[in-house]
Amino acid sequence: MKTLDPQHVQDFLQAAGLSGVPYGFDYLPDEPEGAMMPKSEGWSCAVAMLRGCMRTGKTMAITQEKFGCIGAGYHLGFIRPVPGFLPNYISKGEVPQGMEPEHYLEDASVAQAYYDEIEKPVASDKVLVFKPYDQFQTPPPFVLFMEQPEIISGLHQLVAFVTKSFHEVASPYGSGCGNLVAWPRTFASEGHPKAVLGGWDPSCRPFMALDALTLTLPWEMFTQMVDRWKDSFLTTETWQRVLKKHAKRDKGK
Repeated sequence: MKTLDPQHVQDFLQAAGLSGVPYGFDYLPDEPEGAMMPKSEGWSCAVAMLRGCMRTGKTMAITQEKFGCIGAGYHLGFIRPVPGFLPNYISKGEVPQGMEPEHYLEDASVAQAYYDEIEKPVASDKVLVFKPYDQFQTPPPFVLFMEQPEIISGLHQLVAFVTKSFHEVASPYGSGCGNLVAWPRTFASEGHPKAVLGGWDPSCRPFMALDALTLTLPWEMFTQMVDRWKDSFLTTETWQRVLKKHAKRDKGK
């Protein structure tokens, strides 16, 4: 895959109003030293841990034994087939004692159809690693962002500019980590990589910034953005007005 000039990336990030170096994710054979990881027992939210890592620049790792919750274990590719209670859990079926169905989908058959759609991409190595994209030895297959809607709007519109297509951003139903990882990998496995907009899952919203959304980009799409943004609307006064609004938000105005 194509590598990028760090200065070109920095110029793009500044023009787009991005708050820091985007994170990438990839499956690797070994746990990175010092990586943040969920505990092997008990419940934790992978999205919440990732948010914390992105704020501090730390590395996060997920494994077959340490994934935080069953849903994350499935969406991140480590659990197959889907555990039998999950279709009931995200719909309105019977669930183990102590759990409450989420009522996100009408019934277990609809929920099973969802899991069937994202069943194919399994973990391709022992550890799923999230860290700043430029810390990978080779470019990661995807980069991801957690940003405010104003900034996400620029990336969203830039997708159409660089791809010449109006349908390359998908925003399907899914969990927080499903839209971050499972859906992007699913589209790629089907031969049509897409950007995936997420952050809609009510179960993960409490662990995200109040007005943050997520966007995952295939690496090649990200490289096109870095290469071609100077020809796009990011150089116009329209975009500067967006950045000024965003700056006022950060100052509490």
